[in-house]
Amino acid sequence: MFFFATFHLTLDGYRYMHAYVDLADVPGAGAKWLANVSTWHQVLKDALYGMTELIGDLVGTYRVYVIWGRNWKVTLLPSLLAIASAVSGFTLVGLYATKITSTDTMFSPTIQRWTQTFFSVSVIQTALITGLIVYRIRQVDQLGAKFRLSISSVGEVRVGSGEGKLMYVVWVLVESAGFLLIFEVMLLGTYIANNNAQYIFLNTIACIVGISFTANTIRSTMHFSCPFNSQTDTWNSGSHSNREGFHNQHARTSRIPGPSTFSQQSYSGYPMHPITINVTKCVGTHGDGGIEGTIDYDVESGGDIGEKL
Repeated sequence: MFFFATFHLTLDGYRYMHAYVDLADVPGAGAKWLANVSTWHQVLKDALYGMTELIGDLVGTYRVYVIWGRNWKVTLLPSLLAIASAVSGFTLVGLYATKITSTDTMFSPTIQRWTQTFFSVSVIQTALITGLIVYRIRQVDQLGAKFRLSISSVGEVRVGSGEGKLMYVVWVLVESAGFLLIFEVMLLGTYIANNNAQYIFLNTIACIVGISFTANTIRSTMHFSCPFNSQTDTWNSGSHSNREGFHNQHARTSRIPGPSTFSQQSYSGYPMHPITINVTKCVGTHGDGGIEGTIDYDVESGGDIGEKL
């Protein structure tokens, strides 16, 4: 996808340099040259865009397949849309190469229906794949809510409250897909309106597709690889100051805490409960008849160590 998007951008640079630098001395020549959709670089550019969209559809469909527990029934509609996108996209490339003349434009009736079909399928596919992934992640997050632990601002441990870590992935998906969806909708709308502004979105959409898909992986990886955000060092909710203050309080505790202290603390996401520890020490001496005794300490009561001899 990176290769196709980069190659697409390189071809755009070549076309604009030739149109507005090499043909700058001829009035109207640059615009006329760019409007010719039968040239080899225009055909190759559209083929690269079609391949980028197809790879994005296939990757998105595979993500749906994995997230839904490898249930192929859920991926049936996205797979059909991916096939429709491939058929319409490569049909357009074939029409550009064989049926389009130098006098035709992007709005020629020969290619208009296929172009609208390709753009429409891209919009539906993006919305569908994002919706399926977000719904499934949200569903799993709700199922695990009753096992979630959080700590309040006063240090009280709560069970079944707070926002799960998976919700961050949901927001990343929504933001990335929304960014791509805006461009695809604008591209479709301007093309249906026969507006030349569609060239702005058409020439940038290949890069936007690549950015949208890679942003999901990069942002999620950076979030969960951060030491402070790791699963073993944070709770599912609570402010940074609350968590930091709790760790500092825990580090300063030099005595074994009693039940009142344990009831408000947790570590690594697991609550700490009071336990009772009885330590018995036997001492024996020789020469004066022997002395025996015990030293008991009850952790749960939080009392001081007392010796019984």
